[in-house]
Amino acid sequence: MSDPAVDAYVRGAARLQRNATDTADVEDGAPRTARERERERDRALDRLVDFSRFPALDRALAASAVPYAQGRFAFGSRRLLDGIEGAVGEPQAPGCR
Repeated sequence: MSDPAVDAYVRGAARLQRNATDTADVEDGAPRTARERERERDRALDRLVDFSRFPALDRALAASAVPYAQGRFAFGSRRLLDGIEGAVGEPQAPGCR
């Protein structure tokens, strides 16, 4: 039997990937390059983030750091499994299985 959280994570990741493939790489019928997506991200971050308050983030982005070096799915699934592992040994409240 699989854990419902793991199942939901995998299904959600697959749905996001499918949607990204269907819509994110095409704008006005023309495919967008990785560089175009990166420029769009940078413009959005410039509007949303005061980089003077987060100089480390500014340096990391300038160095083209990738927050999910192993891929987003691997990063997220590790966090999910770490949480499940931490909960396995915790005492449960009466009435909980």
